[in-house]
Amino acid sequence: MALRSDEIFIQRTFDESGYEFYLIFNEATNHFLWLLNDERPFPDVFDPASNDLLIGRRSGFAFWRDQANDDRLVLAGARQLNIRRNDYYDGPFDQLADNYAAETQIAKYMQLAFPALKGRIDEYGYYTDRERPIRVALSTYYTYASLSEILTFTTSLESAVDPYAFIASGGRSVSAGPAAISESEDSTTTASAR
Repeated sequence: MALRSDEIFIQRTFDESGYEFYLIFNEATNHFLWLLNDERPFPDVFDPASNDLLIGRRSGFAFWRDQANDDRLVLAGARQLNIRRNDYYDGPFDQLADNYAAETQIAKYMQLAFPALKGRIDEYGYYTDRERPIRVALSTYYTYASLSEILTFTTSLESAVDPYAFIASGGRSVSAGPAAISESEDSTTTASAR
């Protein structure tokens, strides 16, 4: 896997969709990215939506081909419909490798990415200041409703000063940083961590 000099590998994860991802962290700009694990066969067929955008037929996952880094596939988007239905293709935001939480220091990186979490989460990324067990969800990609939306997002991404931070912010203002979204234990509600 090609990593840039400012990126570190955090963990690999096996999503409920059948996709395997690498979670990486950019130490210069403090954001996460999900990369498709290319060491195994892909569990889907990809259709090209543009020169640098592939979309999974079943999953709807949109991957940006990062030509500057050995054509690695960066998760750029997930379909809103899948997220609303909370189905297998809602994205890897909640599929962290808990067995390696202490080793990977995932909570430390969450707090670097989302400073509002400092002192509010345990080593697994669960809030310690809430009654119900709610975990920080690493939804560091765009959610789209239509093909035209993800194509517009990709066009903006390719002209962004930092396309990786643009993806991680889900297309929001990069200066504001990506939103930390938490997920309830039953996966039915989300709330902003800010």
